[in-house]
Amino acid sequence: MQVLSPAPRDLWAAAIAADPLATADGTPAWTDAVTTQGWRDASRAYLLDDGRSLVLPLVRRAGWQASMPPGWGFGGLVGDGAHDPEVVRQVLADLRTARAVTTRVRPLPQDGAAWGRGIARRAHVLDLAPGPDALLAAMRKSTRRAVRQEHDVVLGDLDAYELLWHASVERWSTRQGEPLWLGRRRAVLRDPPRRMRVLADHLGDAFRVWVARIDGRPVAANVAVFGRAAHATRAVSDTTRAPSGVMQHLDWLAIQEASARGCSVMHLGESGQSSSLAFYKEGLGAVPHDYAEVRIERLPLTAADRAARTAVKRLIGFRG
Repeated sequence: MQVLSPAPRDLWAAAIAADPLATADGTPAWTDAVTTQGWRDASRAYLLDDGRSLVLPLVRRAGWQASMPPGWGFGGLVGDGAHDPEVVRQVLADLRTARAVTTRVRPLPQDGAAWGRGIARRAHVLDLAPGPDALLAAMRKSTRRAVRQEHDVVLGDLDAYELLWHASVERWSTRQGEPLWLGRRRAVLRDPPRRMRVLADHLGDAFRVWVARIDGRPVAANVAVFGRAAHATRAVSDTTRAPSGVMQHLDWLAIQEASARGCSVMHLGESGQSSSLAFYKEGLGAVPHDYAEVRIERLPLTAADRAARTAVKRLIGFRG
């Protein structure tokens, strides 16, 4: 197996064209967006002995590398053979030779078995193959009623998304019992709202944001990105004003868009062990996938980070 890094863009484009499960997260444009935020392109192209080529989108900074960093979506391989356990085994062997202090790979949820053990995660994925009519018919009855509701929805209003994001941070901080300044600081470090603007600039037509309004004021927003597969990547709402069912309606608009673009599946994001999130997503027809975020570490950074977070939460009386 030959390795080229950074991955040549022509090989990368060919790998995406050969992989019906490739998301926008795995494209060069996505990596370019990440590199505007202090990372550098460390993508790796793998040329297999049988003539196939694959790419691992990968970025690096300060001694650690990730596919992708926290808050930047899915990583993992793209290409013909990207979901083959034997190919994944060879790639993991290559990554273990890296000089990085830590390497993190968050693969597609469907590939969990191939990548093996790590930080346990659960996400929901909707198969778009049946088409919109069949998908609608298969939804839970209450969900079907919700998606059929009419709402005032506009496209592309990232100002409204950010307004809702800031309001959500304040609600989360209050509910979790942490000081507002700390909640805002943590939220900006974890997922700054400007990240969506960076992605919108780099992805162009592959980026969509839907905003529902009441009397001209935003009450809910949904962000989705589109590649060979689709990814509903962000959702925020004003829980004090948003009408019941509005988020299901926005998700349905994204599902219809994904179907119209010929996407194979739609990722509905992380669910963890939340029964309410699982109930919501399964009402849309999505199914859960257990998988792991793989971490290759030369130092026990994950354990140290977990201990530090636990200590801080106890100190401030965090309720999460």
